[in-house]
Amino acid sequence: WMDSRISDPHLELVAPAQQGTINVLRSCVKGAKMRCVVITSSFGAIMNIGGSKPWPLDFAYSEMHWNETSAPIKDKFPEPQNVHAYRWSKTLAEKAVWDFVAAETPRFSVTCICPPMVL
Repeated sequence: WMDSRISDPHLELVAPAQQGTINVLRSCVKGAKMRCVVITSSFGAIMNIGGSKPWPLDFAYSEMHWNETSAPIKDKFPEPQNVHAYRWSKTLAEKAVWDFVAAETPRFSVTCICPPMVL
């Protein structure tokens, strides 16, 4: 997912991440007994390393921070493009979660976890 197999990062990474996340939440709304949804996001959704305006490596992140450095500029991601496209896809997918919760006020709670790596 971070190599030349991705030719259109917007189409192949960003859009599916956003739409897939919303699809899961819409399905959860239909579940009568759903009480809690845990979304596995990524530290990539909040980290600002590399990209267009990197932050200090020792920056202390919190839930108030979002990835800004991976944002495309004039529809082009910073180099390495697919790494930043992946991070940006996780950023927009998680933001879509919180937008969904605000707009739909589902009867279940939502938590996002942001692990730095999943093996």
